[in-house]
Amino acid sequence: MTVRANKPEFNIREKLKSLDYAEVPHDKMPGGSIIQTAYSRSAVNARLSFTTTTPTEIHSSLRVPISLRRPNSVVLVTALIGWRHDGGGSYSSILPRVSIDGGSSFSLFNDYTGVSNNEMIRNDGSESYQFDTQTISFIDWNTSATDRIYSLFVTEQGGTMYIGDNQPRTNLIVQEIAQ
Repeated sequence: MTVRANKPEFNIREKLKSLDYAEVPHDKMPGGSIIQTAYSRSAVNARLSFTTTTPTEIHSSLRVPISLRRPNSVVLVTALIGWRHDGGGSYSSILPRVSIDGGSSFSLFNDYTGVSNNEMIRNDGSESYQFDTQTISFIDWNTSATDRIYSLFVTEQGGTMYIGDNQPRTNLIVQEIAQ
């Protein structure tokens, strides 16, 4: 007895092309993959000074909007900041903040447990003068709202905080990372 099997013809090259993504879809990216990057660079050429005890945005030109493309992503926030602090016996801090209402209000990251005011940078209050350039990074785990704006804020507890005082311009980089 003879059994005859017929299978449809197909071009393997065409089949592979249809499966090959020029760009991997966001929902197929493995955990740890960078889905997108957004950034800003301060447009201010002069140094900025701050003496306020309430969180004050460094400059609106540093705002970085991002619309998350994948549910349950995390956001890595990285900043390069040139700063100087004058004021012995006091401290100043730089805080990351996020807005989910289009920039009308900014709040601290919900799950960050920094020492004081959730700062990312805090100088030593025992020194009267500090001058530094730092790169700092932080992960925002609470990404339930897809449209977000990130910015940096300064708090001063006596003395003066200077941003961009003969230092590189401040840069803020935001990356969505797949989980």
